[in-house]
Amino acid sequence: TKHTSCLESCVSSETGIPVSDCDILLYSLIEWKTESKVVKTEPSLTSDLSYKAGRSFFGGEKWVSAYFVLEDGLLYQYKTKNATKPDHCYIIEEEISSVERGVTSADFSVILRTGSRINLRASDDDNAKSWIEAIASFIQSYSSTAEYPVNCSLVIATKRLFICHEDHSTGFCRCLSHVQLSEVTHVEMNYETHFCCVYFKQCSPMQKPSSSKACNWQLQFPSAQHCEQFENTMKDCCYSISFNRLTTS
Repeated sequence: TKHTSCLESCVSSETGIPVSDCDILLYSLIEWKTESKVVKTEPSLTSDLSYKAGRSFFGGEKWVSAYFVLEDGLLYQYKTKNATKPDHCYIIEEEISSVERGVTSADFSVILRTGSRINLRASDDDNAKSWIEAIASFIQSYSSTAEYPVNCSLVIATKRLFICHEDHSTGFCRCLSHVQLSEVTHVEMNYETHFCCVYFKQCSPMQKPSSSKACNWQLQFPSAQHCEQFENTMKDCCYSISFNRLTTS
């Protein structure tokens, strides 16, 4: 199906394994308890913006029009408003460090953590101000270290566990974190509350965004049936993982 193909492409891009070898063994919607605070703008901020794309043939600045969407802590760039898939998707918490005003009141720049910048131009001063304030608000909201549940999906494929963010309106899928099954030591599950905690051999930055001390994933499944499917798939993939069932009493 189209959804499966999207997941396989996401797994392939993270692992370098050909799409044809990325068999999806398990897919489940989950809540991931993480320090990543994902908040929403209501309504989402959308508009046509121009981005600076180097120099033109005659040496002047080259500006290209595109359609931008800001929602759920993500900044999307589409070719046009009617495009079904984004050309770029930036996770604000992980990839964007700040936003700055430009030379003119309609210009502003999004500064990436890599040091590069995306130079943007709005239609007018008010539109630029709205974008600057909205992006800055997202950046500021991530300064808290409290834990928040994030709606995402759990995927088992290519002997790895993946936590992905999906935009079902566009079909866009992006991996938020992944870990080798061989790094999992044991799993605690509560079938009554549908809660699960996956423990790793060692703490790693790859195992939770924005945290160098993450030694486990805390997951909330929709039902006991999803818990059972996860446990059975994990056992089939890796016999060395031990499971401990918890009770609320």
